[in-house]
Amino acid sequence: MELATVLEASNAALERVHSAFSPPTGYDWESDALVIARDWGVRPTPAARSMFVMAYDALPAYRDRLAAGGPLLDVGSGVGGAVLSALVEYPALRAVTVERASDVVEELRQRAQAAGVAARLDIRHSNAQELDDDAVYGVCYWAQAFFPSHTRESIRRALAPGGLLLAQELAAPADDSTSARLGASLDALVADCRGVPPVVNAEDLAAELRAGGFTRVEVVPTPVGRLVLGRRGQ
Repeated sequence: MELATVLEASNAALERVHSAFSPPTGYDWESDALVIARDWGVRPTPAARSMFVMAYDALPAYRDRLAAGGPLLDVGSGVGGAVLSALVEYPALRAVTVERASDVVEELRQRAQAAGVAARLDIRHSNAQELDDDAVYGVCYWAQAFFPSHTRESIRRALAPGGLLLAQELAAPADDSTSARLGASLDALVADCRGVPPVVNAEDLAAELRAGGFTRVEVVPTPVGRLVLGRRGQ
C-alpha cells in the first residue's frame, strides 16, 4: 500500500465525517470512490497473496472452489485487491467483477493487465442490482460494507445451488475507552449518512445472510479477522 494512498484516504475520511455532520450537503459517493478503492485494494504482490491464502486456508471449501476454477463473482470489487490476488494465486480461476464507479473500473482494468490475468476476468461496469445471472457462480465475495440498505438484497440467485457466499466483518471489537467509543460513533454516523447499515459484528452479518435465504451459515475466525460463509440452498 502506497503512503500517498493512505494519506488521501485519511483526507477523504475527514470529508465524509464533515458531510455527515452537514446532512443537507449529502454524501457524493463518486467523489472519493477511487480513493477509497485504492485504500482497500492491495496490489497482488507475493505478500498480499500470502495474506489472502492465510484467510482461505481457514475456509477450505471456499479455497478449493477457487483452486478448481470457481467461477468467482466479486460484488463491489473496487480495484481488485482480493480478486486479482486470487486470480494470480489460482491459475484455473475465472472471475466476474461488478463495480459501478467508472474511474475505479478503469484502474481495475489497468491492474488486471499488469497482473497478467485480464483474460480470465470479466469486468462489468454496472450496479449490482442489475446483475441478471442465474445459478452461474460457485463462489461469491460480497463487499457488504459498500451496499446501502435499499440495495442489500440477496445475491442468492446468481449463485449455483450450493454456491458459497463470503463476507467480512469490518468492525473490530471495540473496547470501552473514550477513543474507541468516539471512533465507533463516527463510523456509525458516516455509515448512516451513506445509507449503509453499520454491521457491528459477524453474528449480525450471519443473521442477515440467513434472512436472505442462505444455509449452513458460519462465522470463521481467520488471521485477517472474522469471515462469514453461507451456502445457497437447492
